[in-house]
Parts: sequence; C-alpha cells; structure tokens
Amino acid sequence: MSEITPLDKQLTLLRERFTERTLKELQEIRAELDTRPLNSAPLPRLQTGAQLLHRLAGSSGTFGFNALGKEAARLEHWLNTELAKKDMPFHQAERLVADLSQHLSQLPGLLLPSALPDLMPSGDAASGNTRDERPVEGDKLTTLTHRHFSAKKQKD
Repeated sequence: MSEITPLDKQLTLLRERFTERTLKELQEIRAELDTRPLNSAPLPRLQTGAQLLHRLAGSSGTFGFNALGKEAARLEHWLNTELAKKDMPFHQAERLVADLSQHLSQLPGLLLPSALPDLMPSGDAASGNTRDERPVEGDKLTTLTHRHFSAKKQKD
C-alpha cells in the first residue's frame, strides 16, 4: 500500500477549499436570487449567477469535479442564451431567476465525495485492477496529479 505524500495532502487541501468556497458561493447566490424584493431588477442577479457558473465550468475539473464542470458549462450556456434575448419581459426574467435558483440547488450534489473520481491508484497491475487516469489537456493540476500517481504506481 502506498504512503500519503505531501503532494497528496496539498491536493486534498486544495480540493477541500474549493468545495467549501463553492458551497458558500452557491448558498449566497441562491439566497440573493430567492430573497430579492419583488419588482427589483432581475438582470444583475442573473449576471451574478452566470459569473459563478462560468467560474465553476472553468475550475471544477482542476479539482477532479468533472461532472460539476460539465453541468456548470451547460447551465452557463443555457443562461447566456436566455440573457441574449432582447426585450425580455419582467415576468419572464423573474421566471428565469427562479429557474436558475432551482438549477443551482442541484449543484452541491456534484461536490459530494461520490461525485469525485478516485484519483488514488486502485488495485495493482498484477490483478488487472487498475484505472486509466488521463489528464485533461491543458489542465496543469490534473496533469501534475496524473504524473504524481503514475510515478507512485511505477514505484509500488
């Protein structure tokens, strides 16, 4: 069995910080979406949601939350498509706020440990029980993680 290295600890710490920050931001944005007084401008709230989705779409994969990144990208595209429509009536924009809040309520489930792929090597080559962990092109942390665990597999 392989030992936990300082890099393992650092990656775990970074993942935990990302998770805490994301959960806090999702909670804050949902509260803002859900508690604004009626007749307040919905556009700034929607733009705040779009910014969060953009950040999640871009950074989630770095920490191994690929499903969260894909869902955030899908929601960002949906929201930006809706926001691009000209002269949206107020009631339609308010409906969009409610829909966005509902979609955001589903994202914390993608931060659960079960949603995170196991980056630690499992099994060994002799038993045929190995994983193929290929880094996402251009993702430095994932590439570093892949190299680290590949080197550990070769040592073990």
